[in-house]
Amino acid sequence: MAQRRKKTESLGEVLRRLLNSWGVDGRIREQGAVHRWEQAVGPRIAAHTEALRVADGKVYVRTTSSAWKNELVFMKSDIIDRLNRSVGRRVISDIVFVGGGSGSSAGVRRQE
Repeated sequence: MAQRRKKTESLGEVLRRLLNSWGVDGRIREQGAVHRWEQAVGPRIAAHTEALRVADGKVYVRTTSSAWKNELVFMKSDIIDRLNRSVGRRVISDIVFVGGGSGSSAGVRRQE
């Protein structure tokens, strides 16, 4: 009688497959992008911003001033690329900068 070989999988591989089958892998990676904000943008920008939440591929970021908000608009595509690289897949498609003294951050809640 021939012996069957068992294919072994790491726990990480099993979880990744399970999360994909449930359709939540992308949302988990989106949240990872928020948690990696400081790593992706560096300490100088992080000191003047706060990644608040992510929804449908958009990261909502509060800035400390209108000047920072304006500056970051020009850096948006580079920051999106860095965030996507940090989570290993393209899950972030846009960044919405709010605040900057304009009071526009009133409807944005921080998501933990």
